[in-house]
Amino acid sequence: MFQIKSLTKGGNQPLLNLGSLERLEVNIPPLQLQNQFAERIQAIEVQKAQAMVQTDMQLEQMKAQLDAQKQAQEVEYKKQLMELEFQMNMQLKSMEVQAVKGKDEMKEDRKDERTRIQASQQSELIDQRKGAKPPKNFESAGNDILGGGFDLGSFDPR
Repeated sequence: MFQIKSLTKGGNQPLLNLGSLERLEVNIPPLQLQNQFAERIQAIEVQKAQAMVQTDMQLEQMKAQLDAQKQAQEVEYKKQLMELEFQMNMQLKSMEVQAVKGKDEMKEDRKDERTRIQASQQSELIDQRKGAKPPKNFESAGNDILGGGFDLGSFDPR
């Protein structure tokens, strides 16, 4: 660097001309040293390329491992969801069966009540025939028609 400054001319803005550059001495290392340097650089480039390949392989292995973990987790989630769905469906089916069973029981209870009413009415008819009592009206007990004991006057519009 000092050698180049000594070749410049001028004060505020130094000037370097071609003649000055021709007088500049440049030290060039021997060819054998240049070749050794080139071989070292080439070896470093090979190592760099090998490291890049190895890094790429490791990266691909990690990606494959992550994909496998992701798929295993998805399988586990799907399994849990299917189990939950199965439990919900079983509960729903159980509720449906209970509803049908309750409906059937209610039908049977109504049949039993009708049978009980018919039996009591038949007993009363038998008693009526044996005792020569006046005929009884079995058509209504007064609670299933609007005219049977209700005061409809309270429902008049005001």
